[in-house]
Amino acid sequence: MKKILSILGLMFLLVGITACEKEVDAKNAYVTVDINPSFEILTDDSGLILEVVSGNEDADVVLYGLEIKGKTLDEGLELIINESYNLGFIKGEKNVFIDVCKNENAEALLNHLYKQIKGMKKLKLNVHKEYKSGVNETLDSLKAEADRVNMKLSEYRMALRLKAANAEMTFERAKNIDIKDANECIRKNAWMYRHRHGSAELELRIDGYKKFLNKNLLRKARIVDALGKLILATNPEYFKELSPEAFEPKDAVNLYSEYVRELESVNIITVDADYTDLIATIEADPEFISLEQQLKDTVAEIEVLLESREYDQEILTALEEKIAFADELIKRINERINEIINDDTLIGIYVHGTIIIRPVIPVVNPYREIRERYAVLFVETFGFEIDAYEAHVLAVLSSETIYGAIKAEFEVLLGELESELNELKDLCRQSELEYELELEYKNEYFKAKTKMKKQRSKR
Repeated sequence: MKKILSILGLMFLLVGITACEKEVDAKNAYVTVDINPSFEILTDDSGLILEVVSGNEDADVVLYGLEIKGKTLDEGLELIINESYNLGFIKGEKNVFIDVCKNENAEALLNHLYKQIKGMKKLKLNVHKEYKSGVNETLDSLKAEADRVNMKLSEYRMALRLKAANAEMTFERAKNIDIKDANECIRKNAWMYRHRHGSAELELRIDGYKKFLNKNLLRKARIVDALGKLILATNPEYFKELSPEAFEPKDAVNLYSEYVRELESVNIITVDADYTDLIATIEADPEFISLEQQLKDTVAEIEVLLESREYDQEILTALEEKIAFADELIKRINERINEIINDDTLIGIYVHGTIIIRPVIPVVNPYREIRERYAVLFVETFGFEIDAYEAHVLAVLSSETIYGAIKAEFEVLLGELESELNELKDLCRQSELEYELELEYKNEYFKAKTKMKKQRSKR
Protein backbone atom coordinates (compact mmCIF):
# COMPACT_ATOMS: atom_id res chain seq x y z
CA MET A 1 0.00 0.00 0.00
CA LYS A 2 2.80 2.40 0.92
CA LYS A 3 4.49 1.58 -2.36
CA ILE A 4 1.30 2.40 -4.32
CA LEU A 5 0.91 5.67 -2.39
CA SER A 6 4.54 6.53 -3.11
CA ILE A 7 4.03 5.92 -6.81
CA LEU A 8 0.82 7.97 -6.79
CA GLY A 9 2.61 10.75 -4.92
CA LEU A 10 5.42 10.76 -7.48
CA MET A 11 2.87 10.87 -10.30
CA PHE A 12 1.12 13.86 -8.75
CA LEU A 13 4.48 15.55 -8.26
CA LEU A 14 5.40 15.05 -11.90
CA VAL A 15 1.99 16.30 -13.04
CA GLY A 16 2.44 19.34 -10.79
CA ILE A 17 5.88 20.07 -12.23
CA THR A 18 4.56 19.73 -15.79
CA ALA A 19 1.63 22.00 -15.00
CA CYS A 20 3.95 24.60 -13.50
CA GLU A 21 6.15 24.53 -16.58
CA LYS A 22 3.14 25.03 -18.86
CA GLU A 23 1.95 27.96 -16.78
CA VAL A 24 5.19 29.94 -16.93
CA ASP A 25 4.31 33.63 -17.23
CA ALA A 26 5.17 34.82 -20.74
CA LYS A 27 3.09 38.01 -20.53
CA ASN A 28 4.63 41.35 -21.56
CA ALA A 29 8.13 40.03 -22.19
CA TYR A 30 10.97 41.20 -24.41
CA VAL A 31 13.06 38.20 -25.48
CA THR A 32 16.32 38.32 -27.45
CA VAL A 33 17.47 35.30 -29.47
CA ASP A 34 20.87 35.26 -31.17
CA ILE A 35 22.12 32.51 -33.46
CA ASN A 36 23.82 34.59 -36.13
CA PRO A 37 20.49 35.90 -37.21
CA SER A 38 19.34 38.02 -34.25
CA PHE A 39 15.71 38.37 -33.18
CA GLU A 40 13.77 40.35 -30.60
CA ILE A 41 10.38 38.87 -29.65
CA LEU A 42 7.70 40.98 -27.96
CA THR A 43 4.69 39.46 -26.16
CA ASP A 44 1.35 40.96 -25.13
CA ASP A 45 -0.93 40.79 -22.07
CA SER A 46 -1.85 37.20 -22.91
CA GLY A 47 1.74 36.00 -23.47
CA LEU A 48 1.17 35.76 -27.23
CA ILE A 49 3.68 37.15 -29.73
CA LEU A 50 2.98 40.79 -30.52
CA GLU A 51 5.91 41.38 -32.90
CA VAL A 52 9.24 39.89 -33.97
CA VAL A 53 11.92 42.45 -34.81
CA SER A 54 14.94 41.40 -36.86
CA GLY A 55 18.40 42.40 -35.71
CA ASN A 56 20.13 41.89 -39.08
CA GLU A 57 19.49 40.99 -42.72
CA ASP A 58 19.87 37.23 -42.08
CA ALA A 59 17.00 37.50 -39.59
CA ASP A 60 14.87 39.24 -42.24
CA VAL A 61 15.51 36.26 -44.55
CA VAL A 62 14.50 33.79 -41.80
CA LEU A 63 11.31 35.70 -40.94
CA TYR A 64 10.23 36.01 -44.59
CA GLY A 65 6.92 34.15 -44.99
CA LEU A 66 6.77 32.93 -41.38
CA GLU A 67 3.45 33.44 -39.58
CA ILE A 68 4.55 34.11 -36.00
CA LYS A 69 2.39 36.91 -34.63
CA GLY A 70 -0.36 35.64 -32.33
CA LYS A 71 1.42 32.38 -31.52
CA THR A 72 2.66 31.41 -28.07
CA LEU A 73 6.27 32.24 -27.23
CA ASP A 74 7.19 28.54 -27.29
CA GLU A 75 5.62 28.02 -30.71
CA GLY A 76 7.20 31.14 -32.19
CA LEU A 77 10.63 30.32 -30.81
CA GLU A 78 10.46 26.81 -32.26
CA LEU A 79 9.44 28.18 -35.68
CA ILE A 80 12.31 30.68 -35.71
CA ILE A 81 14.96 28.15 -34.66
CA ASN A 82 13.73 25.44 -37.05
CA GLU A 83 13.63 27.91 -39.96
CA SER A 84 17.12 29.16 -39.09
CA TYR A 85 18.31 25.55 -39.13
CA ASN A 86 16.50 24.73 -42.40
CA LEU A 87 18.10 27.75 -44.09
CA GLY A 88 21.57 26.70 -42.96
CA PHE A 89 22.20 29.50 -40.44
CA ILE A 90 22.70 27.14 -37.51
CA LYS A 91 26.12 25.58 -38.03
CA GLY A 92 29.55 25.18 -36.44
CA GLU A 93 29.24 25.15 -32.65
CA LYS A 94 25.49 25.82 -32.96
CA ASN A 95 25.43 28.50 -30.27
CA VAL A 96 22.07 30.03 -29.32
CA PHE A 97 21.98 32.93 -26.85
CA ILE A 98 18.73 33.94 -25.15
CA ASP A 99 17.82 36.63 -22.65
CA VAL A 100 14.61 38.06 -21.20
CA CYS A 101 13.48 41.51 -20.08
CA LYS A 102 10.36 41.45 -17.96
CA ASN A 103 8.89 43.33 -15.02
CA GLU A 104 8.15 40.09 -13.12
CA ASN A 105 9.29 36.45 -13.26
CA ALA A 106 12.00 37.12 -15.84
CA GLU A 107 14.31 34.41 -14.46
CA ALA A 108 11.54 31.79 -14.48
CA LEU A 109 10.69 32.55 -18.12
CA LEU A 110 14.37 32.51 -19.12
CA ASN A 111 14.83 29.07 -17.51
CA HIS A 112 11.68 27.81 -19.22
CA LEU A 113 12.85 28.99 -22.67
CA TYR A 114 16.28 27.49 -22.03
CA LYS A 115 14.64 24.08 -21.38
CA GLN A 116 12.40 24.45 -24.44
CA ILE A 117 15.34 25.06 -26.78
CA LYS A 118 17.48 22.35 -25.15
CA GLY A 119 14.51 20.02 -25.74
CA MET A 120 15.02 20.36 -29.52
CA LYS A 121 17.53 17.50 -29.23
CA LYS A 122 17.76 16.69 -32.94
CA LEU A 123 19.41 20.07 -33.57
CA LYS A 124 22.06 19.51 -30.85
CA LEU A 125 22.19 23.20 -29.88
CA ASN A 126 24.49 24.85 -27.35
CA VAL A 127 22.06 27.10 -25.48
CA HIS A 128 23.37 29.95 -23.31
CA LYS A 129 21.44 32.08 -20.83
CA GLU A 130 24.38 34.46 -20.41
CA TYR A 131 26.41 35.92 -23.24
CA LYS A 132 30.02 34.76 -23.43
CA SER A 133 32.49 37.15 -24.99
CA GLY A 134 34.52 36.13 -28.01
CA VAL A 135 31.73 34.16 -29.73
CA ASN A 136 30.04 36.91 -31.75
CA GLU A 137 31.84 40.16 -32.65
CA THR A 138 28.64 42.20 -32.98
CA LEU A 139 27.35 41.08 -29.59
CA ASP A 140 30.80 41.60 -28.05
CA SER A 141 30.63 45.27 -29.06
CA LEU A 142 27.06 45.65 -27.79
CA LYS A 143 27.95 43.93 -24.51
CA ALA A 144 30.81 46.40 -23.93
CA GLU A 145 28.44 49.31 -24.56
CA ALA A 146 25.80 47.77 -22.26
CA ASP A 147 28.35 47.35 -19.47
CA ARG A 148 29.34 51.00 -19.86
CA VAL A 149 25.79 52.15 -19.02
CA ASN A 150 25.31 49.37 -16.42
CA MET A 151 22.64 47.42 -18.31
CA LYS A 152 22.07 43.79 -19.29
CA LEU A 153 22.64 43.10 -22.97
CA SER A 154 18.91 42.55 -23.61
CA GLU A 155 18.03 45.72 -21.66
CA TYR A 156 20.54 47.69 -23.71
CA ARG A 157 19.17 46.39 -27.01
CA MET A 158 15.64 47.28 -25.94
CA ALA A 159 16.87 50.75 -24.91
CA LEU A 160 18.43 51.26 -28.38
CA ARG A 161 15.08 50.46 -30.01
CA LEU A 162 13.30 52.89 -27.68
CA LYS A 163 15.88 55.62 -28.28
CA ALA A 164 15.50 55.18 -32.06
CA ALA A 165 11.73 55.62 -31.71
CA ASN A 166 11.70 58.38 -29.08
CA ALA A 167 14.05 61.36 -29.18
CA GLU A 168 13.40 62.01 -25.46
CA MET A 169 14.39 58.51 -24.32
CA THR A 170 17.55 58.17 -22.21
CA PHE A 171 19.30 55.06 -20.89
CA GLU A 172 18.35 55.99 -17.32
CA ARG A 173 14.70 56.26 -18.26
CA ALA A 174 14.84 53.02 -20.27
CA LYS A 175 16.06 51.14 -17.18
CA ASN A 176 12.80 51.90 -15.38
CA ILE A 177 10.28 51.77 -18.21
CA ASP A 178 7.41 49.28 -18.03
CA ILE A 179 8.05 46.41 -20.48
CA LYS A 180 4.48 46.54 -21.75
CA ASP A 181 4.91 50.21 -22.71
CA ALA A 182 8.34 49.47 -24.22
CA ASN A 183 7.00 46.61 -26.36
CA GLU A 184 4.11 48.73 -27.60
CA CYS A 185 6.51 51.52 -28.59
CA ILE A 186 8.81 49.08 -30.42
CA ARG A 187 5.85 47.41 -32.14
CA LYS A 188 4.48 50.74 -33.42
CA ASN A 189 7.88 51.58 -34.89
CA ALA A 190 8.75 48.12 -36.25
CA TRP A 191 8.46 49.54 -39.79
CA MET A 192 11.80 51.26 -39.17
CA TYR A 193 13.76 48.11 -38.39
CA ARG A 194 14.38 46.68 -41.84
CA HIS A 195 17.83 45.89 -43.17
CA ARG A 196 19.42 46.06 -46.59
CA HIS A 197 22.72 44.99 -48.03
CA GLY A 198 25.04 47.91 -47.30
CA SER A 199 22.34 49.45 -45.02
CA ALA A 200 22.46 52.76 -46.92
CA GLU A 201 18.69 52.79 -47.45
CA LEU A 202 18.12 51.98 -43.79
CA GLU A 203 20.42 54.84 -42.74
CA LEU A 204 18.49 57.28 -44.92
CA ARG A 205 15.20 56.06 -43.51
CA ILE A 206 16.34 56.31 -39.90
CA ASP A 207 17.85 59.75 -40.60
CA GLY A 208 14.48 60.89 -41.91
CA TYR A 209 12.78 59.58 -38.80
CA LYS A 210 15.41 61.22 -36.55
CA LYS A 211 14.64 64.56 -38.17
CA PHE A 212 10.95 64.00 -37.43
CA LEU A 213 11.77 63.16 -33.80
CA ASN A 214 14.18 66.06 -33.38
CA LYS A 215 11.63 68.51 -34.75
CA ASN A 216 9.06 67.12 -32.32
CA LEU A 217 11.54 67.33 -29.44
CA LEU A 218 12.51 70.94 -30.17
CA ARG A 219 9.00 72.26 -30.76
CA LYS A 220 7.64 70.47 -27.72
CA ALA A 221 10.55 71.80 -25.62
CA ARG A 222 9.70 75.37 -26.67
CA ILE A 223 6.08 74.91 -25.55
CA VAL A 224 7.18 73.38 -22.23
CA ASP A 225 9.66 76.24 -21.72
CA ALA A 226 7.00 78.89 -22.34
CA LEU A 227 4.47 77.12 -20.11
CA GLY A 228 7.02 76.69 -17.32
CA LYS A 229 7.81 80.41 -17.30
CA LEU A 230 4.09 81.24 -17.34
CA ILE A 231 3.37 78.93 -14.40
CA LEU A 232 6.32 80.35 -12.47
CA ALA A 233 4.97 83.87 -12.96
CA THR A 234 1.35 83.04 -12.07
CA ASN A 235 1.33 79.99 -9.78
CA PRO A 236 4.82 78.81 -8.67
CA GLU A 237 3.28 76.60 -5.96
CA TYR A 238 2.18 74.22 -8.73
CA PHE A 239 5.79 73.05 -9.04
CA LYS A 240 5.90 71.89 -5.41
CA GLU A 241 3.99 68.73 -6.39
CA LEU A 242 6.95 67.60 -8.49
CA SER A 243 9.12 66.47 -5.59
CA PRO A 244 8.80 65.77 -1.84
CA GLU A 245 12.21 67.44 -1.45
CA ALA A 246 12.47 71.20 -1.10
CA PHE A 247 13.70 72.85 -4.29
CA GLU A 248 13.49 76.24 -5.93
CA PRO A 249 11.02 76.11 -8.89
CA LYS A 250 12.84 79.02 -10.54
CA ASP A 251 16.01 76.87 -10.78
CA ALA A 252 14.16 74.07 -12.57
CA VAL A 253 12.53 76.51 -15.02
CA ASN A 254 15.89 78.16 -15.72
CA LEU A 255 17.68 74.84 -16.22
CA TYR A 256 15.02 73.77 -18.71
CA SER A 257 15.43 77.09 -20.53
CA GLU A 258 19.16 76.39 -20.82
CA TYR A 259 18.28 72.98 -22.31
CA VAL A 260 16.00 74.63 -24.92
CA ARG A 261 18.68 77.19 -25.86
CA GLU A 262 21.17 74.39 -26.50
CA LEU A 263 18.65 72.53 -28.67
CA GLU A 264 18.03 75.71 -30.67
CA SER A 265 21.77 76.19 -31.21
CA VAL A 266 22.04 72.90 -33.16
CA ASN A 267 22.68 73.43 -36.88
CA ILE A 268 19.90 71.41 -38.55
CA ILE A 269 20.78 69.97 -41.96
CA THR A 270 17.92 70.37 -44.40
CA VAL A 271 16.84 67.65 -46.84
CA ASP A 272 14.46 69.83 -48.83
CA ALA A 273 16.86 70.86 -51.62
CA ASP A 274 15.80 70.18 -55.23
CA TYR A 275 18.17 67.69 -56.88
CA THR A 276 16.13 67.30 -60.11
CA ASP A 277 18.93 68.53 -62.41
CA LEU A 278 21.54 66.33 -60.71
CA ILE A 279 19.30 63.24 -60.98
CA ALA A 280 18.73 64.01 -64.69
CA THR A 281 22.52 64.13 -65.19
CA ILE A 282 22.92 60.76 -63.50
CA GLU A 283 20.10 59.15 -65.51
CA ALA A 284 21.73 60.36 -68.76
CA ASP A 285 25.12 58.86 -67.86
CA PRO A 286 25.97 55.94 -70.24
CA GLU A 287 27.63 53.85 -67.50
CA PHE A 288 24.64 54.29 -65.18
CA ILE A 289 22.23 53.34 -67.98
CA SER A 290 24.27 50.21 -68.76
CA LEU A 291 24.46 49.09 -65.11
CA GLU A 292 20.75 49.73 -64.54
CA GLN A 293 19.82 47.65 -67.61
CA GLN A 294 22.10 44.81 -66.44
CA LEU A 295 20.33 44.86 -63.08
CA LYS A 296 16.88 44.68 -64.70
CA ASP A 297 18.02 41.76 -66.90
CA THR A 298 19.54 39.93 -63.91
CA VAL A 299 16.36 40.33 -61.84
CA ALA A 300 14.33 38.93 -64.74
CA GLU A 301 16.72 35.93 -64.98
CA ILE A 302 16.39 35.28 -61.22
CA GLU A 303 12.59 35.29 -61.51
CA VAL A 304 12.75 32.71 -64.31
CA LEU A 305 15.02 30.44 -62.22
CA LEU A 306 12.66 30.70 -59.24
CA GLU A 307 9.54 29.89 -61.25
CA SER A 308 10.29 26.16 -61.53
CA ARG A 309 10.62 25.62 -57.73
CA GLU A 310 12.43 22.38 -58.64
CA TYR A 311 16.08 22.88 -57.95
CA ASP A 312 19.07 20.83 -59.00
CA GLN A 313 22.72 21.73 -58.42
CA GLU A 314 22.95 23.57 -61.72
CA ILE A 315 19.95 25.83 -60.95
CA LEU A 316 21.19 26.34 -57.39
CA THR A 317 24.59 27.48 -58.61
CA ALA A 318 22.99 29.77 -61.17
CA LEU A 319 20.75 31.31 -58.48
CA GLU A 320 23.73 31.91 -56.22
CA GLU A 321 25.66 33.60 -59.01
CA LYS A 322 22.71 35.76 -60.16
CA ILE A 323 21.83 36.94 -56.63
CA ALA A 324 25.49 37.80 -55.93
CA PHE A 325 25.71 39.60 -59.28
CA ALA A 326 22.54 41.62 -58.54
CA ASP A 327 24.02 42.69 -55.18
CA GLU A 328 27.25 43.67 -56.92
CA LEU A 329 25.37 45.65 -59.59
CA ILE A 330 23.47 47.65 -56.95
CA LYS A 331 26.77 48.39 -55.24
CA ARG A 332 28.35 49.53 -58.53
CA ILE A 333 25.30 51.66 -59.41
CA ASN A 334 25.56 53.45 -56.06
CA GLU A 335 29.30 53.94 -56.54
CA ARG A 336 28.69 55.43 -60.00
CA ILE A 337 25.94 57.74 -58.69
CA ASN A 338 28.30 59.12 -56.05
CA GLU A 339 31.13 59.52 -58.57
CA ILE A 340 28.85 61.73 -60.65
CA ILE A 341 27.67 63.70 -57.62
CA ASN A 342 31.34 64.24 -56.66
CA ASP A 343 30.36 66.09 -53.47
CA ASP A 344 31.43 64.88 -50.04
CA THR A 345 28.39 66.54 -48.44
CA LEU A 346 25.89 64.51 -50.50
CA ILE A 347 25.09 60.81 -50.84
CA GLY A 348 23.12 59.11 -53.62
CA ILE A 349 21.24 55.81 -53.19
CA TYR A 350 19.52 53.71 -55.86
CA VAL A 351 16.31 52.28 -54.37
CA HIS A 352 13.52 50.47 -56.25
CA GLY A 353 14.45 52.04 -59.57
CA THR A 354 14.66 55.52 -58.02
CA ILE A 355 17.68 57.71 -57.33
CA ILE A 356 17.49 59.33 -53.88
CA ILE A 357 19.94 62.12 -53.03
CA ARG A 358 20.39 63.40 -49.48
CA PRO A 359 22.93 65.42 -47.52
CA VAL A 360 25.42 63.29 -45.61
CA ILE A 361 24.10 63.11 -42.04
CA PRO A 362 26.61 63.09 -39.17
CA VAL A 363 26.63 59.86 -37.15
CA VAL A 364 26.49 61.82 -33.89
CA ASN A 365 23.03 63.14 -33.04
CA PRO A 366 23.61 66.43 -31.14
CA TYR A 367 19.99 66.50 -29.96
CA ARG A 368 20.47 63.13 -28.30
CA GLU A 369 23.67 64.21 -26.56
CA ILE A 370 22.01 67.35 -25.19
CA ARG A 371 19.00 65.36 -23.96
CA GLU A 372 21.19 62.78 -22.20
CA ARG A 373 23.23 65.49 -20.46
CA TYR A 374 20.23 67.44 -19.16
CA ALA A 375 18.48 64.23 -18.10
CA VAL A 376 21.41 63.58 -15.75
CA LEU A 377 21.49 67.22 -14.59
CA PHE A 378 17.81 67.22 -13.63
CA VAL A 379 18.14 64.04 -11.56
CA GLU A 380 21.35 65.20 -9.87
CA THR A 381 20.05 68.71 -9.14
CA PHE A 382 16.39 68.15 -8.28
CA GLY A 383 15.89 64.40 -7.78
CA PHE A 384 13.36 64.04 -10.62
CA GLU A 385 13.79 63.36 -14.35
CA ILE A 386 13.49 65.90 -17.14
CA ASP A 387 10.54 64.00 -18.66
CA ALA A 388 8.77 64.20 -15.26
CA TYR A 389 9.17 67.98 -15.39
CA GLU A 390 7.79 68.09 -18.94
CA ALA A 391 4.82 65.86 -18.11
CA HIS A 392 4.01 67.97 -15.04
CA VAL A 393 4.10 71.24 -16.99
CA LEU A 394 2.12 69.84 -19.95
CA ALA A 395 -0.56 68.55 -17.57
CA VAL A 396 -1.63 72.18 -17.30
CA LEU A 397 -2.84 71.90 -20.89
CA SER A 398 -5.80 69.90 -19.60
CA SER A 399 -7.21 73.23 -18.37
CA GLU A 400 -9.68 74.85 -20.76
CA THR A 401 -9.36 78.32 -19.20
CA ILE A 402 -6.27 80.51 -19.34
CA TYR A 403 -4.22 77.88 -21.23
CA GLY A 404 -6.85 77.09 -23.88
CA ALA A 405 -5.03 78.87 -26.71
CA ILE A 406 -1.74 77.13 -25.89
CA LYS A 407 -3.51 73.78 -25.72
CA ALA A 408 -5.03 74.38 -29.17
CA GLU A 409 -1.57 75.27 -30.53
CA PHE A 410 -0.11 72.08 -29.03
CA GLU A 411 -2.86 69.94 -30.56
CA VAL A 412 -2.22 71.51 -33.99
CA LEU A 413 1.48 70.71 -33.54
CA LEU A 414 0.70 67.07 -32.74
CA GLY A 415 -1.56 66.84 -35.79
CA GLU A 416 1.17 68.23 -38.07
CA LEU A 417 3.74 65.82 -36.68
CA GLU A 418 1.38 62.85 -37.06
CA SER A 419 0.81 63.81 -40.71
CA GLU A 420 4.58 64.03 -41.31
CA LEU A 421 5.10 60.64 -39.67
CA ASN A 422 2.42 58.99 -41.85
CA GLU A 423 4.04 60.44 -45.01
CA LEU A 424 7.40 59.04 -43.90
CA LYS A 425 5.86 55.62 -43.26
CA ASP A 426 4.25 55.61 -46.73
CA LEU A 427 7.58 56.49 -48.35
CA CYS A 428 9.27 53.60 -46.51
CA ARG A 429 6.54 51.14 -47.48
CA GLN A 430 6.95 52.08 -51.15
CA SER A 431 10.65 51.28 -50.99
CA GLU A 432 9.94 47.86 -49.44
CA LEU A 433 8.96 46.23 -52.75
CA GLU A 434 12.50 45.75 -54.00
CA TYR A 435 13.66 44.48 -50.62
CA GLU A 436 10.76 42.01 -50.33
CA LEU A 437 11.79 40.57 -53.70
CA GLU A 438 15.41 40.33 -52.52
CA LEU A 439 14.29 38.49 -49.37
CA GLU A 440 12.25 36.03 -51.42
CA TYR A 441 15.27 35.29 -53.63
CA LYS A 442 17.54 34.66 -50.67
CA ASN A 443 14.95 32.64 -48.74
CA GLU A 444 14.36 30.35 -51.73
CA TYR A 445 18.09 30.05 -52.39
CA PHE A 446 18.97 29.06 -48.80
CA LYS A 447 16.12 26.53 -48.69
CA ALA A 448 17.23 24.96 -51.96
CA LYS A 449 20.85 24.90 -50.83
CA THR A 450 19.95 23.15 -47.56
CA LYS A 451 17.71 20.67 -49.39
CA MET A 452 20.51 19.77 -51.79
CA LYS A 453 22.93 19.33 -48.89
CA LYS A 454 20.54 16.93 -47.12
CA GLN A 455 20.04 14.94 -50.31
CA ARG A 456 23.80 14.53 -50.77
CA SER A 457 24.27 13.39 -47.16
CA LYS A 458 21.68 10.59 -47.64
CA ARG A 459 23.54 9.10 -50.61
